[in-house]
Amino acid sequence: MGVSSLLQKIKRRRPENRGVRAMIVVVVVVATRAHRRIAIYGVGQGALAARLALTGWPDERQLASDVLSVSGLQHGTQLGVLDCDTEGCPAA
Repeated sequence: MGVSSLLQKIKRRRPENRGVRAMIVVVVVVATRAHRRIAIYGVGQGALAARLALTGWPDERQLASDVLSVSGLQHGTQLGVLDCDTEGCPAA
């Protein structure tokens, strides 16, 4: 599939967030020009945008080899607190 047809497909898909859409366009263009899978590095809100982009466009997920998220906006949950002292913790 060519870059122009991929870009047309991206314009028709959700989410409506412009930053996320721009990120997936860059992923498609760079991976197509490089002729290989690329790594995505997101800092701050970019960490969340990378995750949303690859979740919202699962077909383009294959273009990313790795996603490195630093200082993302999500801080996890307190609902699943583990007792690592007595039971041990699962591997990350």
